[in-house]
Amino acid sequence: MSEDIRSGTGRKIRVLIIGAGPSGLLAAILLLRRNAAAKLEQSPEKPVYEITIVDPGIDHGDLDFANLRRRRSWMIGLSFHGIKAIRSVPGLYEDYVKASGVDLKNFTIGLTNTFKIEVDLTKTLPPESVFSIDRNFICAALARYLNTNFKFSAEFIPRYNTKALFVDVEKKRVVVRSTGKGLDDNDMHLDYDLLLGCDGIRSVVRNSFLIKHRDFEFSLSDTFTASKCMHLKLPRDVKEATYMYLSALIPNSTSFIMPETDNLLNAVIVFPKNKPIAKDLLSEDPSVVSAYFKKHSKMFALDCDEIGK
Repeated sequence: MSEDIRSGTGRKIRVLIIGAGPSGLLAAILLLRRNAAAKLEQSPEKPVYEITIVDPGIDHGDLDFANLRRRRSWMIGLSFHGIKAIRSVPGLYEDYVKASGVDLKNFTIGLTNTFKIEVDLTKTLPPESVFSIDRNFICAALARYLNTNFKFSAEFIPRYNTKALFVDVEKKRVVVRSTGKGLDDNDMHLDYDLLLGCDGIRSVVRNSFLIKHRDFEFSLSDTFTASKCMHLKLPRDVKEATYMYLSALIPNSTSFIMPETDNLLNAVIVFPKNKPIAKDLLSEDPSVVSAYFKKHSKMFALDCDEIGK
């Protein structure tokens, strides 16, 4: 960041945020609120941030609840730092985020396929300090807040259905291309003073940083695992609002299971790549997969037929 931006000369700062995930949307909210505070205080020495968000996906804030439910993704956990950041914006957690997730109340550790340890989080952690929410649900909540409060602001420019292709560090601009149907797919460039890379693990912004700064080293080779994600009905013998870490739900696996809204569970079963996955689990026949789970899964009363499907 250049010295004139840090000192706050009152000029407009063009902030380009690549990625409209939770971090990108929250960054936009926090910076736009700075603008509102500066105008309220009538402080000409403070900079005005012009926020442009670029993301290849849609604006989840435009979806109604029924369409959003059809776009369920994976669950993410918010603990002390994440919830604190969201609650720093008055009304954001209470009016937009809270109803879309689950306040975790229990934690289960499965050490074998039958032995588990259960912890009552309400007795060990402060209230509402650990929260589980679908990734697309929190994006929708944050986007709704942005649309409600800043949609008609001259300082907020959302560019959904737009993919970032390349960062020109020398000229401080990003080459982008529209991806939506019926949109002009010609490449264009967006200039910036400040660039925020919130575009995930395969980040265009991170790649440009690596090229520009040879003294910085970063390597991403492999996660060394394969995984399967499923949305399941809450078993009758599992308490609501329970997060589970299971070391042996089925052989040679580790499972992370987080509660969702509508009495559902988001289960992620992880398999190490240095061990073969059971042939039955790779079968295209749901009954074969179901039979495997019925034989090996003893921890809870899972709907194995649903898992097979």
